[in-house]
Amino acid sequence: MIGLFLLVTAVLTALAFALSGRRDVGAGLFPARPGRATAARACAACSR
Repeated sequence: MIGLFLLVTAVLTALAFALSGRRDVGAGLFPARPGRATAARACAACSR
């Protein structure tokens, strides 16, 4: 059971290093999705 834990830890660590190598610093891993230009009417009170 401990061997499985160590294997999963090693795989996730390798994946983290691989993803951080291709990451654009400050931009994140996924591109930003454009949102709506204005908020819904129900959310108008949220900005007060």
